[in-house]
Amino acid sequence: MKKTGLAMVLVALTATLASPSFARNLVAFDEDTPIDVEQYCQANHDASASTISDEDPYSWYCGDSEQTLTDDDMAAACDQQYGAGWVPVLGNELDAHSWTCTFEG
Repeated sequence: MKKTGLAMVLVALTATLASPSFARNLVAFDEDTPIDVEQYCQANHDASASTISDEDPYSWYCGDSEQTLTDDDMAAACDQQYGAGWVPVLGNELDAHSWTCTFEG
C-alpha cells in the first residue's frame, strides 16, 4: 500500500474511533449501566426528571406531566443513551434510581 493510501486508512480509522456513536458503544457488554432519566426527559420532553417517590421506580415523570414514565420510556432511554440492543432492567422494586440498561444484542 502506498503511503497516501495508508494515510487515508489512518484518517478514516481515527474518525471512526473519535465518533460519539462508536464511543457510546464501548460500554462493557456484561455490565449494567445506569439510565439517565434526566437526559431522557430533556431530550424528549424539554423538561427535568422527577419522581413522586424515591421508593417507587414507576414514579418518574418529566416536567409538569401527570403521566409517569413507563417501561417503554425506559427502553427508549436505553436505546437513545447506549444504542440498539440495550434494554432496561429494574434492579430494586423499592428504588426509583435502580433502573439500568443491559446489553442483550
